[in-house]
Amino acid sequence: MYSELKFLRMKVLFMFLIVVSFQTIAQSNVEEQLQNTNTNSAPSISVQENDTILKDLRETESVKGQSVKKNKSAIRSEAPVEIESKSTSSAAASSTFTTTRSAAVQSRTQRTPSAQYQQQMDMVVEQLESQAPESFEYHFFKYQAGNYDVSLVDHLNKAEQLKPGNSDVHLQKAAYHFIMNEESKVLTYLEKLVSSKRLGSDVLNYGKDLLLSAPQNGVLVTHGSDDTYSVLYHQMKNSVREDVRIISLDLMQSAKFREDLQKDNFTLPKRELIDVTYLAQFCQMNASKGLSLSLTFPKEYLVGISDRIYITGLVFVYTTDNRFNNFDRNDELWNSVLEKKATSEVYTEKAKQLSANYLPMLLLLSQVYGDLNETAKKNSVDEEIDRISVQCNKYEQVRQIKSSY
Repeated sequence: MYSELKFLRMKVLFMFLIVVSFQTIAQSNVEEQLQNTNTNSAPSISVQENDTILKDLRETESVKGQSVKKNKSAIRSEAPVEIESKSTSSAAASSTFTTTRSAAVQSRTQRTPSAQYQQQMDMVVEQLESQAPESFEYHFFKYQAGNYDVSLVDHLNKAEQLKPGNSDVHLQKAAYHFIMNEESKVLTYLEKLVSSKRLGSDVLNYGKDLLLSAPQNGVLVTHGSDDTYSVLYHQMKNSVREDVRIISLDLMQSAKFREDLQKDNFTLPKRELIDVTYLAQFCQMNASKGLSLSLTFPKEYLVGISDRIYITGLVFVYTTDNRFNNFDRNDELWNSVLEKKATSEVYTEKAKQLSANYLPMLLLLSQVYGDLNETAKKNSVDEEIDRISVQCNKYEQVRQIKSSY
């Protein structure tokens, strides 16, 4: 029906997608104090970037940055925080580790800590091993510094014995058991995270729609903790979309996780560094597997694959099909599939920002409904766009986009 209408590639909309559509889930760090801290008979919208767009957006990018204000100075610099001397207290060493790891985790271009950050964390662990070898901090940081090295699990277990109610530990235990393919144990710790509100209702509401957005029998690649564990919770607890394979880019740091992917016939890049290049190569090598990426990926990961990804609900579908139809799927998702609680049950600042990720899909629908003269549908979607854009403080940006078409 729409095959003869113009192919939609609106530069203004691309700019909006880059600024708003991804990374609006603030990645959960494992540090406790950072707990609260982005068709072809029918039209397609891909995310095509260029240097001008990136330049224009550097100053407006904010959503994820809001979640890490406390560590902004550390994130901006790759220089490690210096340890004062061997006499530095265990408490100071712990603070140094937390700050350093936080900065490493918040990198916008790689999941693997930089060599400098890794060296800094290892130095702190060595110091704690000398000063407080039986402490919670030593055992927990020893495991964390291993970047999901499952051979270090005894340290994680010791940390759990010392602080059995610690939600940072619960997060790491959920990750460990997921890597080990122990689903019942993963669910045990996910339920602990929900009980402690480490996984809050705002994230869970969003996570369900994220999971529902994935292609049938496809793969959903996640970026951080919130998107990964919210979708796993819905799969394991509520049997939602069990056909979808969840692959966490963060957990790809684990050799065991990568080995299991290879056993399941995924082709992996021949590199240890999990970064923007790794993701691009992984997508290219596994293009036939129905890949989709969470909208929470920072834009830096998308530059190299921008001509292959299409907004579909709350994911980017990766495809080599230049005539991919994402309009029909978005129409189906919005009107029949998504629960949309993350757009209506909005009581926290995080929830407000999460709702922004629905806007790219809605803007696409609004334009196409208009071109098809489906006035009632367009008016309904426009009302939702206005409501959500006010809710997440993006009204002026959205107004400018809508006025361009």
